[in-house]
Amino acid sequence: IQEQEYFRKKLRRHNRFLHGWGVVCGLEVTASPTQDKPWGVTISQGFALSPQGDEIYVRDPFTFDLAQFYQKAYPDCESRLRIPSTAKPEGTLYVAIKYAECMTRPVRVAPTLCGCDETVCEYSRIRDSFEVEFLAPPEGASNLDIQQLLKDRVVLARVAIEDTMTIIDDKH
Repeated sequence: IQEQEYFRKKLRRHNRFLHGWGVVCGLEVTASPTQDKPWGVTISQGFALSPQGDEIYVRDPFTFDLAQFYQKAYPDCESRLRIPSTAKPEGTLYVAIKYAECMTRPVRVAPTLCGCDETVCEYSRIRDSFEVEFLAPPEGASNLDIQQLLKDRVVLARVAIEDTMTIIDDKH
């Protein structure tokens, strides 16, 4: 474990100091409303480096509905659920992405209790993945407050939502 952590830290350092961070290619955010998804947004496939130096790879385009999954979406992890919206999206939102790990390949482990029927599973592998977040800055937030809100994420776009949705700027 220590050896793996050493090489992961070394790779992150290499990525951060030699290449910087941000979108390397792809990851364009486009409005893609449909009849059943009026607040539809698509993130294209692509690659980015996180501010910590982690590699973020989006293998396939990812489409979601801001009205349905307003806070976070985990498109790649079966063990995580998308967090449903509690409110209609409005105002200015930042579409951001960050590195995430998915636990995978559950295996049975020997039960530690005395019972015969217990079957305990633990995950044996970690898969690289990502989280997409839709962040709304607090009303009257300064640029410093917004930077603090976005500090460990790569911003892909800023979206204005009033009666319609507009991609204000694509950050790359």
